[in-house]
Amino acid sequence: MVEFEQRFGGVWYSILRDSENGMEYLLEECTVYQTGFGPAFRGIMDGAWTTPLYILHDGRTLVRPGGQRPFRVIDSSVIQRIEGHALLAVAGRWPHRRYTLTAPAGAGPAVGKAAFPPAVPWATGPANHWWFDGDRAVLLRLSPWGIRRTANGMKVAGLDYWTMWCFARTESGLAWASDCRADIPAGPVAGPDWCVICAHSTPEDVRCRPGANST
Repeated sequence: MVEFEQRFGGVWYSILRDSENGMEYLLEECTVYQTGFGPAFRGIMDGAWTTPLYILHDGRTLVRPGGQRPFRVIDSSVIQRIEGHALLAVAGRWPHRRYTLTAPAGAGPAVGKAAFPPAVPWATGPANHWWFDGDRAVLLRLSPWGIRRTANGMKVAGLDYWTMWCFARTESGLAWASDCRADIPAGPVAGPDWCVICAHSTPEDVRCRPGANST
């Protein structure tokens, strides 16, 4: 806890918009919580999830949105988390397309990667996978996961849902996005008509232009 507070305490940043909920790194209490992954402490308030993150002794982060889903490891380290946000601060301002994919609970989608830019391992974690070459980028991010309810209210093992954004520095470069989507064999799944990158209502596989959508 002391090492975390000395290195990251007081760090705050927004990623895409000054008006958005930011990411705050601060040790507000010295309480150890027992989780299925081992003891952890709260040290990050994730503005996108609007929920605290728990940090394990090895630096991985856990989240349990709303206390309803199972805990999930989303970052392999605090540094990896910040590196991923730095990439999003750049690529998230480029034109992009998005797709929703599913995978068995606990497993990421199979990716062929022939059409993908080079992988960025230092920005990639269990819930956020990055590829980037300076002019194109792909972000594959876990969203809902774990548990779903049947019609009679019973809880059963559910699917993990992933969102893939394909970014290009220029709008003409987005023609490549369909090849990128074809590199993932998972069948298409209808996602919400809302792009959280743009904070704008846009159907899937329709080009988003962050500058045009910002208010």
